[in-house]
Amino acid sequence: MSLSTYILLHIFGVVCAMMGFGILIAYFALGTNKAPLLRTLGFFTHGLGLAMILVSGFGLLARLGILRDFPYWVYIKLAIWIFFGAIVALVRRRPQVGPYIVPLLLALAILAAYLGLSFAPHAGLP
Repeated sequence: MSLSTYILLHIFGVVCAMMGFGILIAYFALGTNKAPLLRTLGFFTHGLGLAMILVSGFGLLARLGILRDFPYWVYIKLAIWIFFGAIVALVRRRPQVGPYIVPLLLALAILAAYLGLSFAPHAGLP
């Protein structure tokens, strides 16, 4: 696949993960018995987005020729990815913190985008 395709899949994965997180916040805010379909849709969308981020991210690295000895920005982006996956457990246990987590997630998404666009060898779209 081309570099642009990997970038598009990566961005779509971020959108899916954030959308799934928003659906889960709505589900837990409504109460767990009110809309069971929201729970399934939220977890599915969030998980699909995280999987797309991971697969397309490593596809981008392979396409760029970064196969080992990853630079520091890759490790930071992996830590952000792990945080995006783990934050669902916090919101599930304490639904009241969900709306306060959203600005943090947006800031981390912006940081991840900045790292990818500023330090990757392609420096944006080809």
